[in-house]
Amino acid sequence: MAQLLRLQSKLPSNALSGIRRFTGGASSNLPPRPESDHAPPPLTQLSEEEKAFQDTVKKFSHDVVKPLVREMDRESKMDQRVIEGCFKNGFMGIEVPTKYGGPGSTFFNTVLVVEELAKVDPGVSVFCDVQNTLIGPLIIELGTEEQKKKYLPHVCKDWLGSFCLSEAGSGSDAFALKTVAKKDGDDFVISGSKLWITNAGQASFFLVMANAEPEKGYRGITCFLVDRDAPGVSVGKTEDKLGIRSSSTCPVHFDQVRVHKSAILGEYGKGYKYAIECLNAGRIGIGGQMIGLAQGCFDNSIPYIQERKQFNTRIIDFQGVQHQVSAIATEIEAARLLVYNAARLKENNLPFIKQAAMAKWYASVVATNTTSKCVEWLGGVGFTKEFPVEKFYRDCKIGTIYEGTSNIQLSTIAKLIDADCVTGICPTGTVFGSYSNRLKCLAFVNPGKLYLTADGFCNDEYNGHLVSVENGFVNMFITQNADTSFVNETSRRFWIGANNITGSGWKNTDSSNATYQHWAPGEPKNLTGSNGCVSVDLKGLWYNDDCFTNYPYVCGLSE
Repeated sequence: MAQLLRLQSKLPSNALSGIRRFTGGASSNLPPRPESDHAPPPLTQLSEEEKAFQDTVKKFSHDVVKPLVREMDRESKMDQRVIEGCFKNGFMGIEVPTKYGGPGSTFFNTVLVVEELAKVDPGVSVFCDVQNTLIGPLIIELGTEEQKKKYLPHVCKDWLGSFCLSEAGSGSDAFALKTVAKKDGDDFVISGSKLWITNAGQASFFLVMANAEPEKGYRGITCFLVDRDAPGVSVGKTEDKLGIRSSSTCPVHFDQVRVHKSAILGEYGKGYKYAIECLNAGRIGIGGQMIGLAQGCFDNSIPYIQERKQFNTRIIDFQGVQHQVSAIATEIEAARLLVYNAARLKENNLPFIKQAAMAKWYASVVATNTTSKCVEWLGGVGFTKEFPVEKFYRDCKIGTIYEGTSNIQLSTIAKLIDADCVTGICPTGTVFGSYSNRLKCLAFVNPGKLYLTADGFCNDEYNGHLVSVENGFVNMFITQNADTSFVNETSRRFWIGANNITGSGWKNTDSSNATYQHWAPGEPKNLTGSNGCVSVDLKGLWYNDDCFTNYPYVCGLSE
């Protein structure tokens, strides 16, 4: 019989002991409340290790990077001394375990590196960001022992990796990939082109997202490790960009590139999932880049308006300017809190997707506001290349575009809010005792990741099955693994809802034609047309439902 996952929680008897209590007035005779030994530290308070690491990055930024910023921007090329220094100082492969030659440090230190470097040159910061939020973590989490031994020691010392997802026809629609990986015996032959690939100019290897089974849509996307010197790999001309010009951005072409099946990173067909997960973390890194950029621009502007006078008055003494300065300083601090909070959540294995999207979106907004105001404060000189604020102004624009546009971040936030509040009582992922009683929540399940389908959530989180399709993703194909113990007499895979809106009708999971009237024994005829769904409850009873009703979905576990 199918079982429900029940989460039981009990409030400890001393749970309220650390809660702050406020008195009604300043004249209270109550003794001061003793500080709790367990009070969480402020988000911006760094540990001794973090502070030392931050100081190292700051010194490198000012001693090595700063003198080269203008030249690297002009030449659209990163100086080799900067590249070597980032590796030598431990800014690359920050989370790589010590057994593979890495520092075994933390994700939060990655954010500190990105933030500090961005105060001087945001292009150098993204150089480190990609290595630490996308490349290293994916190999650490998904790599075989052989892959880890081959790549991780070099990720820390001398090999740069590039993440190859974007294509000419797949930007915000990240999984509309045309790059394919055709199976040929024990090999795969990769063909296609990638665009806007960060660090491609210096990369030693690539993480390539290619579709091994295009007929399955995004479920065919697989991640491959491809060395730069593999026959058929070529890197195109560096893009002549508006900003972050020291960071190389190039197209990468794969012309019949043959790799062994051992080059697959993670599981076959799970590339879409890995891309979503790592890009969620990457958004925190970009948030760090944007707050560093904003702070660097702000810090370069304040001394000028303290010294510059108009009408025999310092510019900073004009009330209108003071108000703007105060507002910008507050925005930067607020953005930093969002970024640091998201980083701490991720580091502690807590749900962070919504917070990451908020941090990335707001930090990019703040960077845009800050750089614009700084140019205005400096007046004519702010419009020249003699002052760094002009470069910060150009650099910040990319923050609203890459690793998810601002609108994508807002859509993600809205979907997660909707998921948390969809019934008013029971959020998405709630497990119900029966189909008909949606308001009695037996357990709340808050997924820590963003899933394309409810089925993916059920399978990944519980190794179970989707029991009832009750979510609003009507344009996704939602499948169910039919379990004989509670669905029907024949164990097979079939669609349970979500009509194929492309017009080709209902399909079984093997892509064969199906009819909504006869999917499985016992289920009803669906009379609601192209937008209709059917669902099954824990007792194996079928129901006729409306796909556009934003009910949560139900996960069941079989014995």
